[in-house]
Amino acid sequence: IFSENIFGALLIGVGGGIIFGLISASIPYAATKGQRDFASSMQLVAGRYDVICEPRTAEKARDLLAKLSI
Repeated sequence: IFSENIFGALLIGVGGGIIFGLISASIPYAATKGQRDFASSMQLVAGRYDVICEPRTAEKARDLLAKLSI
């Protein structure tokens, strides 16, 4: 904002971002001693699904689910 040379400010911003990124990535890496942790890749998977439909279409829905092997 106060600089007349926009490229200097841009260079300082990019350099600061690179340094901040390196530091923020290396701290967790150093804390785990370089070992990969896949705890964040866990998934929540449904054990069952409830299908809601009108009673007059229930038989057709049941047949369709049986046909699709779901």
